[in-house]
Amino acid sequence: MAEGKQFEWTDEVEKATAIFVKNLSTVHHPNHSVKVVIRAAESILAVAEHDEGVQHLARLGLLEATVDLQKYSDDIIILKNCAGLLLTMVTREGSPLRKEVGTANAKAIAEIGGLEAIVKLGSSKDPVIKIRTLKALCFMVSFPELHQKMADVGIVPVLAAITHDVSERADILEFAVDAMGALCFTHATATQVAGFGGVANLVELLRSESSTVRLRETTFVGVVGLATCPLEEVQYKAAGALRDLAVNDEYKREIARFKGIPPLVELVRSGTEEIQGQAAAAVRTLALNGFNRMIINNEGGVAALASRLRSSSVKLQTQAVGALWNLTREPECVKCMVELEIWPQLLHLAHSPTPEVRELAVGVVRSLALQDANIRKEVVKASKHSVLHQDTTLDCNTGGRFLEPEIFSWN
Repeated sequence: MAEGKQFEWTDEVEKATAIFVKNLSTVHHPNHSVKVVIRAAESILAVAEHDEGVQHLARLGLLEATVDLQKYSDDIIILKNCAGLLLTMVTREGSPLRKEVGTANAKAIAEIGGLEAIVKLGSSKDPVIKIRTLKALCFMVSFPELHQKMADVGIVPVLAAITHDVSERADILEFAVDAMGALCFTHATATQVAGFGGVANLVELLRSESSTVRLRETTFVGVVGLATCPLEEVQYKAAGALRDLAVNDEYKREIARFKGIPPLVELVRSGTEEIQGQAAAAVRTLALNGFNRMIINNEGGVAALASRLRSSSVKLQTQAVGALWNLTREPECVKCMVELEIWPQLLHLAHSPTPEVRELAVGVVRSLALQDANIRKEVVKASKHSVLHQDTTLDCNTGGRFLEPEIFSWN
């Protein structure tokens, strides 16, 4: 086609393109010509650059031919073109027509072995093949109905292997984390993300010196997504990851920005004892940020933590009391604590045989008594000043040894 001439899908173009697609199929033959296959793929890619062209390619059998390329050839150039064709056919960026065609192709190619092709191509050592394949996967993961099949064919282990290598190229990691983040919102794939070490991988990527802004953002999306999964194993690991990340002041803000506080409060409210402990520890550290304290309060975090004060688990008790103490820095949280009348239970914990629980409870009681005259009178009446005058010289504060004690291991 002459330079500058507008593309038109004519009978002549269709006939020539059909021949190119047929030439791709010669890869089945033992004596096929690599050059013929490569030339055919490059010609089809040129046609696919145009919206008017790409809409006809599936009808000519390109989806099946593309899947066959990776089955019957190990030639690097052919596989690069295979990944390029796959990406071109499922791309949904651009015009409404491109979006419509990409949507139809993504669902169709998943039915004929396209996801298995992604597993093979995504495991390639060649960066061009890998990045084209991951880009294609990022379009396909936007359809939750395909996630179960992705779990079945082994997409998640491929992503886990890529994200485990923090020395991998940043653009490859970004697309891998994008895809993994989307899969974190479906039960079957979220379970695999947790099972194949994906949570720990995401945390390590965040901490990596080579982590980019986009990589950090997509990683937070993934971890928060895992925290919303109803599966206990996934909740446990996600809450633990958020607990560890919350120690970083910048990440405190990022967790809030990516809506990580609401699922943590819900886990404090309704998770298993171990999950509640992880989530309460995360909320405890997040509450060192003033903006976060308001979010925690608005999400019902004070009530959720207060309900854990009667737990038989000393670890959970510790985190709940510590979180409440941090929240006493916010007047609205104090108001909620007063309304909930938690001071009698705190007075009980102020006599706990566990030093850490005891000192934390004393800290909360003192803070509440300082800010509310009625509570101060009740505390004095009930304890005859013993709690308010109790010796807490062992650095009884939220910024020292009580900041982030070890709790249930999650790695």
